[in-house]
Amino acid sequence: MALTPLQLTFLAKRLLAKTDDKAAELAGTKPQTVSDWKREDPEFKARYDGLFTDGIELARDILRQHLGE
Repeated sequence: MALTPLQLTFLAKRLLAKTDDKAAELAGTKPQTVSDWKREDPEFKARYDGLFTDGIELARDILRQHLGE
């Protein structure tokens, strides 16, 4: 099942917001709704987790390039 427009908006806002609560506010939803998505929607959870793991992988690649490893 595809993510909803509201879920996609939350994920976009979460890239810039420091917390889920702030991203939920910016997206126009409630923090509890986001918690429900993470718990009950495997596709949303995977995309949400990817926001952070993909960023970590990117940071590692940049550091490796910078350090010449």
